This record gives sequence, C-alpha cells and structure tokens, in this order.
Amino acid sequence: MPHCPNIFRILITLAKAGDIADIATIAALFLRRKMFIPQRLPELFYGKIPTDKVVRVASCENPIVSIIIPVHNQWPFTHSCIYSLEHNTKDVPFEIILADDASTDETADCDKLLIGVKTLRTNDNLGFLRTCNAAAREAKGQYLLFLNNDTNVQKGWLTRLLELIENNPEIGVVGPKLIYPDGRLQEAGSIIWNDGSAWNYGKWDDP
Repeated sequence: MPHCPNIFRILITLAKAGDIADIATIAALFLRRKMFIPQRLPELFYGKIPTDKVVRVASCENPIVSIIIPVHNQWPFTHSCIYSLEHNTKDVPFEIILADDASTDETADCDKLLIGVKTLRTNDNLGFLRTCNAAAREAKGQYLLFLNNDTNVQKGWLTRLLELIENNPEIGVVGPKLIYPDGRLQEAGSIIWNDGSAWNYGKWDDP
C-alpha cells in the first residue's frame, strides 16, 4: 500500500502509549481518505504536450518571484512543468531559472525550446542543495520559489501564495496545496508529531 510508512509508525507509537481512541480515529480517517473518489481532476500537461514543442515565457526585467527549478535529466517532466508555468501564471511578474545539475539527456540542449527561461548549468553534479543555492544567487525576484520539475501548476496558483505571504508579516515561508494526478490531496501543509515524525496534512482527502 503506497505512502503508508508514516501511518504505521504513528499507529505503533499510539499503541505503545495506550491511546486506543486516537488509534481508532486515525485508522478511520486513513480508510476514509483511501476510499475517497475525487470529482475534479487537476489540469495536467505531462504526456499530452510534445516534448519538442517550443515554450515561450514572457521576459521580465523586474520579477516579483524567481521560480527556480532544479533538474537532473527527466526532460519530459521539466518541459511539461515549464509549459504549465507559461500557461497558468499570468498575473504575477516572474522569471524562471532552470538549474541544470549536469544533465545528460535533452535537458542539456533545451535552450532552443525554452524561450525566455534563464538556464544555469554545472559541469559536475553538485546535488540538489548546492544547485538550488547557485541558482538563488542569480535570482532577481523579491521572493524565491523552488519548484520540483514533476509539477504542473494550476490557474491562479502563484497569486494565492503571494497574497498570503504579503498580507501577514508573521509568515516567512508559504507552500502550495499539492494534488495527486488522480485528484486526491497530497498535502496542504505538514504535521510534526511529538515523536519527531511528520505527516502530510490532509493526505488523500478532498482538496
């Protein structure tokens, strides 16, 4: 059963503590979410857009948000991700920085397909953290947004994130609601339990 190790860990911890009521509540919630059938699916481009299609992103000299996408190979994911950004991000000035960590597939020669995207490349594989840091140093935006390349963003996504962080001075970091391709919720934030384990808030629930 996918995505379950943390649930089992939580249930074992509760069992050791004798919290039978909590065990029943979490188990019931888990089963309800696993059986949930979404009525609305997210807009997906992966597998639907030819990977040799040119994507033109409007250039922006003074972006509010710098969207940094760290990648190592997996060109089809990257192409659909950037296509979704161009298609569904119309109301916030942004730039895209593709941080290529020594890719060896089509990513290494993608400049002619990604117009308006700033590409930074490394000769050696630096790893996720160093690649993100190198790209961040080149960013012009007021905010940095790190985006996995296997993401397809939805309409209005960036506006909502920006409104949240700009309207509450106590917020330093924001994250989006993540939805699985089948329409179920992956997370809307995270929970840190007393034993230090973590769980995705709202996992498998109705978005």
